[in-house]
Amino acid sequence: MTWKWCVLVLAVEPDLTGDVESVVARTVATANPIHDPMPPLPDAEHWNDKSRVVCHMNLSIHPDGTIQRALASGCTDIFRDRATDTVKTWTFAPILDEYQQAVRSTYAFDLTYRRADRPVRSTASEGPSHPQLPEPPRLLRWAMNLEISCSAVLRINAEGTVEEVDVEGCTEEVIRSIQAAAHQWEFEPTQDDAGVSIPTLYPVTVTFRSTDLIQESLSVNIPGLMSIPLAAAYKGDIPPPPPGVMQLDEPLPKKSTSSQRIKAAPDSIFHWIAEMGEESAQFQHYLLVTVNKRGRVTEVDYLDGPPELQAYATLLVRAIAFDRSGIEHSDPVRFVMPFPIRFKPK
Repeated sequence: MTWKWCVLVLAVEPDLTGDVESVVARTVATANPIHDPMPPLPDAEHWNDKSRVVCHMNLSIHPDGTIQRALASGCTDIFRDRATDTVKTWTFAPILDEYQQAVRSTYAFDLTYRRADRPVRSTASEGPSHPQLPEPPRLLRWAMNLEISCSAVLRINAEGTVEEVDVEGCTEEVIRSIQAAAHQWEFEPTQDDAGVSIPTLYPVTVTFRSTDLIQESLSVNIPGLMSIPLAAAYKGDIPPPPPGVMQLDEPLPKKSTSSQRIKAAPDSIFHWIAEMGEESAQFQHYLLVTVNKRGRVTEVDYLDGPPELQAYATLLVRAIAFDRSGIEHSDPVRFVMPFPIRFKPK
C-alpha cells in the first residue's frame, strides 16, 4: 500500500477581459494543452486541517500558445505560488481565426490540490460491495445526447464506512445525488502490513450517459468507474387495448402536423438547461397513442417522460396526423410512440 497525492483540474466559465474580438475563450473541450504539468504538492505542514485547496486560475495566452499572464485567487502562500509558477510553463496549441491567423486566448479553470493522506484503494477488489448507483436527478433521467462526468473521492474509515464524499465537475443537483448514493456504500476494511485496519481513500468517476450515444466499452476491472444510463427505452406494462382497437408493434409514420398554435413550454425547462450549463437539451417521452380511421389522434396516455412536460408533449402529439395508408381496415389503432423534444433557450 502506497501513499499518494493528487491534483485535479476543473474547467469553469472564463472571465473575459479586454477586446472580445481579439480574444478567444478556451473551455475544457477546446483548451488543447500541449504541455501542462501539475504543480508539486506542498508538504504536510502546509495543509493544517485542510484536505483540499482550490486555486481559481485565469490565464492569458499569447497567440503562439505560451502563457502571457497567470493569476491565482482563492488560495494563498505556497499553494498559490506553486500553481502560478507551474502554470506559467504550460503551452497550448494556437487558435486560428477565420484568416488563419493565431489569436490571443484566455483559459479559466479551478486547479485543485487534494491531500491524499490515506492509502488509495487502487484495485477493483477494493471497491464497494453491491454499490447503489446514483439516481439521475429530476429531468436528467430523460435527457438525450448528453454525457456528464463527475470526479469524486470517498474518505473511508477503518471499519469500511464512508465518512465524506467530495465531488467535483458537476452541478449541485448532480453532486447531491452522487453523495446520497455513495454514503450508502460499504467497503471491506483495508489492513496495513501489521494487520491493523486503516482509513483509506477511494476515487470514483460517475458518468451519466444517454443511451442514444455510442457506448464506449468500460472495463469492469477498472475501479471507481460507473456509467448511469439516461433516456432508456420504456419497459413498463401496457394495458390491453379496448375492444375494436388494434395494437401495433411500431408507430405509424407521421403525415402532417397541425399549424394550430401550441402554448409555450414551461419556463422551468429553460431554467434547468441554464443550471446544467448546457446550450440546449433534448428529452425523450413515451406516449400511448390511439388513432382513428382518418389518422387523427383520439387518445393519448403519457407513459414516461419529465412530469413538467407531460401536458406540453401531449398537446404536440395531438396535433399530429398519421399516415394509415399501410393499414387495410378502418378500425382504430394504438401504438407506443417515442417522442423526443429539443429545447434551446433564446
